[in-house]
Order: sequence, then C-alpha cells, then structure tokens
Amino acid sequence: MRFAFNCAVAAIAIAVYVDARHRRSRSPFLWGAGSFLLCAVIAPIWYAVRPLRAGEARTGGRVHNAVNAFGVLWMVLLMLAAAVEFIRRVSLVATGERGVLRTFFSLWHLGNTAWLVLGISGFVFLLLSTWTNKKGVIEYGPTGSLASQQQTKERRLRTLLNEAATLRAELETEATG
Repeated sequence: MRFAFNCAVAAIAIAVYVDARHRRSRSPFLWGAGSFLLCAVIAPIWYAVRPLRAGEARTGGRVHNAVNAFGVLWMVLLMLAAAVEFIRRVSLVATGERGVLRTFFSLWHLGNTAWLVLGISGFVFLLLSTWTNKKGVIEYGPTGSLASQQQTKERRLRTLLNEAATLRAELETEATG
C-alpha cells in the first residue's frame, strides 16, 4: 500500500512540475519537489495559483480553488487506497491464505467502509467549497508569466504592423512620385 501511495504522490509531483514548466513558472522544480514532499498541501495550492493560459478562466477565488483541488486529490488517493486494499484481499484468496467466504464478507465490509468515507469526505469538501466560493471573482487568462509572454507577442505584432504600414506608405509615395 505504501508503494502505491508513493507512486501516486510521485506521479502528482511530476504532473505539477511538467505543468509548471509548460506554464513558464519561475520555479517549476520547487513546485514539483514541494508537491512530492507535501503533496496534500502544495499540489492543491499550485492548481489554485498557477498562471492561466489565454482562454482559461478561474472562478471563486484562490481559497475556493485550493479547497476544490484538495478535495479531488483526497478522493483520488482514497480510491487508490481502496483499490490497493481490494487487490490485497483478493490475492489472499488466490494464495489460499484466506477462505473465499471470509474474503467475500471482508470485501463487502471494505466496500461499505470505502463508500462511507468517500461520501462523508465528499460532503465535507462540498460544504467547504460552497463556503469558500466568492461569487463574482473571476480570473481570465493569460495571467502571470503567460500574460507577459502574451503582451510581448502583442507588442511584436503591433511593431510589425506599424513597419508594414510604413513600408506600404513609402511604396505608395514612390509609385505616385
């Protein structure tokens, strides 16, 4: 179980690092390393504050988005834990260490417990998400380092358009003169 959890945390940290690098964060390595060391805290914060691309929007405020990201992360890790435990219990039957009937009731109990934990924690995150939602707070992309990149592209385009207009005017004056 610990191996599966560590693999999931490593996958999340790699995803955060790659996303931070593609979004031109100033320190993608620190975001990735922080997500590996403190996955439940840093990864949701990254998804709440990451620079938005053109056409993307973020609603509800940063706290709301961090709570939502933490809720999704929590649910995924709980489902992973339930799946790993299910596989472990089924493997006990396959190896003959436990009887089929005993394993059936054990799996039934595991399933009920997993749904109860997922249901209660899902309800708690729904309440927290609703409570932290700031209606009317909307961020439109591009933001952060992506915004400065977009502004640079727009400046270059304006410069090229101005140069083209100047060349056109010079050509027209030469043609008429």
